[in-house]
Amino acid sequence: MTMSPSTAKQRSSPAGLSYLSCGPDSTNTGLICIHGWGCRASDYTLLFESLKRRSLDFKALAIDLPGHGDSSKDICPEATVSGCAKAALSVAQHEGLSEIVLCGHSMGGRIVMDAFTQARVAGNVNVRGIVFLDVSNYRLRPKLYEFDENDARSKAMTEQQKAAKKAELFQSMFSSETPMDFELATLQHLKTLDKGFANAIRDDYIQYDHARLDDALAAVGKAGMPLLNLQSTDIDGENQRFPLKTGQTSSWMQLIQEKVPQAQQIVVEDTELRFQTLGIGLEAWMNEFWVNLI
Repeated sequence: MTMSPSTAKQRSSPAGLSYLSCGPDSTNTGLICIHGWGCRASDYTLLFESLKRRSLDFKALAIDLPGHGDSSKDICPEATVSGCAKAALSVAQHEGLSEIVLCGHSMGGRIVMDAFTQARVAGNVNVRGIVFLDVSNYRLRPKLYEFDENDARSKAMTEQQKAAKKAELFQSMFSSETPMDFELATLQHLKTLDKGFANAIRDDYIQYDHARLDDALAAVGKAGMPLLNLQSTDIDGENQRFPLKTGQTSSWMQLIQEKVPQAQQIVVEDTELRFQTLGIGLEAWMNEFWVNLI
């Protein structure tokens, strides 16, 4: 059975978590896609469309995390990486999926790692592989952004100034390939986020990087879990992203290789993975990774 040619359907879990579903309902195998901070499930639409053309035999789900997209923050009262990971796994179980690949973009990479940890403990969902899309590690960064609550510079900023700086950051992440309607919708969505919840989950995933991410990666390595890292950028000394070229590496990629020797890492040139032009060419690597897993 292959993925349905129809467009992704919007669904809701019993807890009220909104998500997009694409593919056969009869399968127990699925790809769970987790977006980044301030983003939405619909960021994966182009990837889903590209994957459908590959006629893969699985279900693909893209989840609106609590406080993002059409999912209420009340689903996860504590804005934490672990709370979001638990919510994501509940959707997989609701859809009857027992064999899954976890895919995370940016902040979603941390949620994917915690979901892997939780799934191993619970034993009710088998994680077959992990995919990173332009994930990073704040422990390896030179500094926080000035709008981050734990940065001293933020104390002198108004909420309006912080919002403007966040919008500037998002705008710098768009590429020439980013459709204008997608860019405008993304910036509008950023304005609708509950500031308290959004700041709290951002603070938690930065803490996750410092306290738990290295150990989680080591557990993936020890388990022999397949990991595909697709990277298009690195962070410079001013905390700004810059494009990577084939053959280049980064401190984050080096850490992955140290902790997860079996990881496959690919530099994707001339794209911005963070704002999903994500379907342009990436499905080829996803397809190869999936075929080797299932």
